[in-house]
Amino acid sequence: MTRIHGASANISFLLSLGALLMSACGTGSEADTERSGSADRAQSTAGTGGASNAGVTAGNATTYNPGTGAAAAAAAAAGSSASAGASSSGTQSSEDDAEASGADPEASDAEGTPPRDGNTSNPGGAPGETSTPGGTPAGDEEPSDEDSDPVSSGSGTAPSLGSASRFAILGTSTVTCTNASAVGGDVGVSPGIAITGFDASCTLTGGLHAKDAIADAAHADLLSAFDGLAASACEHDLTGQELGGQTLPPGVYCFDTTAGITGELTLDAGGDADGVWIFQLGTALTTATGSRVTMAGGADPCNVFWRVGSSATLGTTSSMQGNVLAGASITLTSGSSLVGRAMAVTAAVTSDNNAVSGCAR
Repeated sequence: MTRIHGASANISFLLSLGALLMSACGTGSEADTERSGSADRAQSTAGTGGASNAGVTAGNATTYNPGTGAAAAAAAAAGSSASAGASSSGTQSSEDDAEASGADPEASDAEGTPPRDGNTSNPGGAPGETSTPGGTPAGDEEPSDEDSDPVSSGSGTAPSLGSASRFAILGTSTVTCTNASAVGGDVGVSPGIAITGFDASCTLTGGLHAKDAIADAAHADLLSAFDGLAASACEHDLTGQELGGQTLPPGVYCFDTTAGITGELTLDAGGDADGVWIFQLGTALTTATGSRVTMAGGADPCNVFWRVGSSATLGTTSSMQGNVLAGASITLTSGSSLVGRAMAVTAAVTSDNNAVSGCAR
């Protein structure tokens, strides 16, 4: 019995010793497991979080604040390197991860150039400019270099003749008709009273008005129109030039002194039926024998105005067009014709075997 009891005691001792050893082994396994988990977390931090944060911080800082972004990227890289050092698995460093994730300060700018002065709407542009992407500052367009055409279409406005528009011939002192003439409109004089020669050989479609109320009103309106023509701004100074041989669009043309027509003058409206021509002459107008004025491009002769400072003389067999308003007198020599009106502001109108059509308006 004594030996059996001793053996039992030995077995109990051995069992206790085994339990103690097993307990010690279990504690070491838990410690190893904890260390392994810490290492895994360090590896995860170095491989993912460190690189990702560095990339985002550096990328954002480059886009909006290049100076701060560089420091943030450096700090993130340093922190990631420290975490990676605690890992025994050889995880890629945070600098490599940051480079792989696009942490290059220049990589976030689409144009490769950091924005300037906080301007994000105009990459590569001038500081402060937002309205012209691509770097071209906004500004006024360059002025046109088109040269002014000396005979380009002008903006002359036809003056109103008022009550004078009904007359084909209107004089101030005298109106004379010799030989066969045809007048399409009224004939009048004011403040003079002399209308001579209008016998059977001088036909007219209108009436005669010698210093009556109609002639007086017409003369007053003639003076107003004459002054209105003088007020039109000169657009083309043709002083010293011969009108014959030229083609002129609508506009205001001026001569310091005289003007003459030899050959053919063409007035071309270019399709504008309302085009107006105003000719301002300092002194006299003379048309040569056989000369003519031709209308083209839908031009209306009733929109042509000749303001003559002194006297106008239409040469033999010449063909004239427009309203001739002379400061002194108008002489239509034998065989000449006028599509328009002949109006003398201070003196006489003389007709000799002529045709004066007048205007319907």
